[in-house]
Amino acid sequence: MNAMMLPLDVKRLERKVSEVPASVFACSFDVFNTLIERKIEPPDATKLPAAHRLRELCNTRSTVEELFASRMQLEYRMGQRAEERGFDAEFRLADLFVEWAQLWMGRKPLQHEVDSLIKAEMTLELDVVRAVKGVESVLDKLQASGKRLFFLSDMYLERTQIQALLNQCGLAHYFEDGLASGDCGLSKRSGRLFKHAAERWGLSLKDMLHIGDDLLADVQMPACLGMQAYWFRDPQRERRLQVAKSAIRLGQKCEQARGGHHVQQVVEYSYGNGDRNRDTYYRIGLEVVGPVLMNFIHSLACEARDDGVDLLAFAAREGFVLGDLYERLRKSGDASLQGIPNWVYAYVSRKSTYGAALRGFGDWERTLGAFTHEPTVGKFLRRFSIGDCVSQAQLEAFGFTGFDDLIDVSDGRLAALFSDPEFQNRVQAKQQNAVSLLRRYMRQLGVFGAARPALVDLGWYGSIQAAINRALTDDNDWPGLRGFYLALWHHPVLRDPHNPSVKALLFDESRHHKRFPVMRFPELLEMATRAPHATTVGYRENEGAIEPVLRSHEHPARKAEVSDNAYVSGLQAGLFDYADAYVSLLGTRSGPAKVETPYVLQNLDRLVRYPDAEEARALLSFSHSEDAGNGLIEQAGNFRSLIRGSGRVLWPEGFWRRSAGPLGGLLYNGFRLMARRYY
Repeated sequence: MNAMMLPLDVKRLERKVSEVPASVFACSFDVFNTLIERKIEPPDATKLPAAHRLRELCNTRSTVEELFASRMQLEYRMGQRAEERGFDAEFRLADLFVEWAQLWMGRKPLQHEVDSLIKAEMTLELDVVRAVKGVESVLDKLQASGKRLFFLSDMYLERTQIQALLNQCGLAHYFEDGLASGDCGLSKRSGRLFKHAAERWGLSLKDMLHIGDDLLADVQMPACLGMQAYWFRDPQRERRLQVAKSAIRLGQKCEQARGGHHVQQVVEYSYGNGDRNRDTYYRIGLEVVGPVLMNFIHSLACEARDDGVDLLAFAAREGFVLGDLYERLRKSGDASLQGIPNWVYAYVSRKSTYGAALRGFGDWERTLGAFTHEPTVGKFLRRFSIGDCVSQAQLEAFGFTGFDDLIDVSDGRLAALFSDPEFQNRVQAKQQNAVSLLRRYMRQLGVFGAARPALVDLGWYGSIQAAINRALTDDNDWPGLRGFYLALWHHPVLRDPHNPSVKALLFDESRHHKRFPVMRFPELLEMATRAPHATTVGYRENEGAIEPVLRSHEHPARKAEVSDNAYVSGLQAGLFDYADAYVSLLGTRSGPAKVETPYVLQNLDRLVRYPDAEEARALLSFSHSEDAGNGLIEQAGNFRSLIRGSGRVLWPEGFWRRSAGPLGGLLYNGFRLMARRYY
């Protein structure tokens, strides 16, 4: 027996080829999973872009899955027909695509249509392929010893296409020639391809060594023909394949795991690109935050188009990153994203819009004014940018001792203050100026010129959208601003009559009140999407144009943000790498983005409630500033402050969690975990 029946990893293979006897003049290599490998698993994922392209050519209502299944059936039938003609069960990719397209188009496809199918598949193949780690050293040793090198592949790709893949990986120059089974209708598995290759290259089979990963085709068959053979295996790749198959099987059984395979595929593809410094923040951005945000952006693009929206305004500051992700999706050129609307970046914030929306002391003002940690009269006034409309002495005249007096939504002293004519005049003058500046800024952005504009933000209760609509509702040409959000709390502001439409794409607490992972720690998403610039606090005119006024870099809240830049940059590096990989693999998708939504939210829930030690330290390291005008600073990872919050906690929600004591809380939460299957 001339075969090495024990598997060799790349290091053992490198040592083994040093022992190849001089009587062996040539060495042939299997291609896939021996010389090169795909960054994604399973391999059939590379066939999906052609199914997408065929769906475009046919303009059919059939799904990508149906077209893909028909291809697999056709491959089997074409293999049978080849065997009936005396060949092995092999065929060329071009011949397959001719029959596949004819099956769905009802006519013979034109050459350029077949070429477009080949291009769709080969573009992804070239993008996802890489050299097997360490194989270049093996080739160098064989080449240095004077061996002639060839490649042999049981593959429907043609020899020239395989050469292109090898060239992409920097390996093509090692090989004198090569053969693909599809070109000649002969396979390694039958042994006939080895015989044909030996004749073509003027060699005797006993003078050849073959190296490959398939035990039958690459080891046992050449050994039976008198060749020497080494069995190469890559345990890491095999583990990746098994993980991918397990994720697919789990997704078929469990809705919350249905999108897990594609998310893991994108993550693995990203890890296969380059050697970036990957710390814990990067890993959180790539594996957790990136999937959530790209799921939102992809859902947004399709939802906005289907809703007839013609302009998306991404609200600062989260919109700085969200808009970047949206633009990457737009530039992908993917057919499924044709017709998605244009977008602009809008320097709007709660601080810059609340003052323009102020209309006395109604329910809206009372709700928002007191919606902060330990609300005071000073915080209330600063939230609406009217803190300079009243002095300390005037406050005392209405029963306050100062700006730090605590208030609630029904505080009679506030009602009396807002009823004072002198105070009303000062507030009205300031509000009218704020409306004028906001109106001009919205015109400058092109929002007034849109037929159906929409604001885009992470969430959480749509108050910026409401404030802009309230401020501009009296303008006859104001089109009304719709709203698309990642997630929404169940909050009274959402019921504002001035908002024409408010839609949460990933999570709406009013409809999914029993499961709200994304709302447990929203600061994480806010920090991951934080823009490099400070919060917008207002607007000013400069040479006829309206420009935003940003918070001073000397403000304590801004200093706290800047101190976190090193952490934020790590998160953003990870999420942008995920976004790039996501866009590169759009062709491997067979369903809408919403299929993955339960999985990405569950993935986020896992991080927030069950972080490992490194993740917990990372979450505890952030500071968070509240940008509604008060500039509050809190340690976002402070467990005690989070536990005091209602629902936004790092542990299951519920009354007994807060009041049953440590032991009772643990027992109760254990029950909740089991009852809700949070494990």
